[in-house]
Amino acid sequence: MLKVLWGMVGWNFFYHAQNDWSLTITMVEAWFYSPVLAAILAMLGFYSMRAMLHHIKIPLLYRDFLVRAFLIISGIYSAYFLGANNMPAIAGAYLELPDFNPTFVVIAVGLAISVGALMADRRVIETVSSGLFPLSPLEALIVVLSCGITLYCFSGESLAQLLKSCHLPTLPLVPIPTSSVLVGSIIGVGLVKGHLGIRWGGLSKILLSWILVPIMSGLICWSVLAILSKGGSVL
Repeated sequence: MLKVLWGMVGWNFFYHAQNDWSLTITMVEAWFYSPVLAAILAMLGFYSMRAMLHHIKIPLLYRDFLVRAFLIISGIYSAYFLGANNMPAIAGAYLELPDFNPTFVVIAVGLAISVGALMADRRVIETVSSGLFPLSPLEALIVVLSCGITLYCFSGESLAQLLKSCHLPTLPLVPIPTSSVLVGSIIGVGLVKGHLGIRWGGLSKILLSWILVPIMSGLICWSVLAILSKGGSVL
């Protein structure tokens, strides 16, 4: 969600508004260590799954059915927290406006996210998945589940309250880039398997996009505002 964050930074720069740099730094820090957390969870999930399958013998046909069923369940789980993670970053800018009904904003943003998911480019999906590291169905289950748990750690208020009640450190409840979390999960599985199958060329392209996209988002926002102001539009 750094695209939205740096879009807002571009907006503030144009209007000479004060940025909340402490919150901005917190979100940028979360952008860096959330993939690490996802990778660690993926590694733990891989070792746990391998140990469980070693001690519990499941026929191959039943194993395939269970993996596919849990893939669907974990996909729904991850999609739920994907919405919980993305919704504040997108809808937050509108909720402070007096002319916008909060319920309408949340529904509209939710529908937009759903339509955007249906229109996702297959080539982009393949770049993040098989283009980075080829996954078996079982490994894909581990990746999706670790990604969903990581998103829950940064968007689950109940988890934060539970950790606080136990006097344990908590993670900030801030939006994090879901693509980086997914990549971290895939890299975690790849490292456990010996990192020989990781396609570093695809990873370098993804890392470059993480740097360029936020910068472009801020510059585009600033440029659009500059064009509109010259045209006499009042924002």
